[in-house]
Amino acid sequence: MKYFSCFVFFVLIILVSSCDDEPTKVQTGVIYVTVVDEGNSPVPNEKIIILPDSLVKYTDANGICKFEVEPGDYYVNANLPGPGPAGYYYHKLVVVKSNETIKVKLLACLSCV
Repeated sequence: MKYFSCFVFFVLIILVSSCDDEPTKVQTGVIYVTVVDEGNSPVPNEKIIILPDSLVKYTDANGICKFEVEPGDYYVNANLPGPGPAGYYYHKLVVVKSNETIKVKLLACLSCV
């Protein structure tokens, strides 16, 4: 019985010491999307969608929007003003790793509309 009590005590010590008070935090990455016109000026209020998560943001006054995402493969989608009725359609693959910043620059043609 003495050995059994020691064994149980030893197992409890191992279990308690292996418990982690904080859950493992997933390291995120960042996707910066910048939309500029043919003169390289920022284009605000353009809708950007990140798939497959369907994250939607609009570019700010500097033509930029920022997405914080978990590591993985994403598509940057945008339908921006351009020549013809469809404009420019972007479906650009980006691969995000932990603590990585990806910068995507997209062109819009404001003189085309």
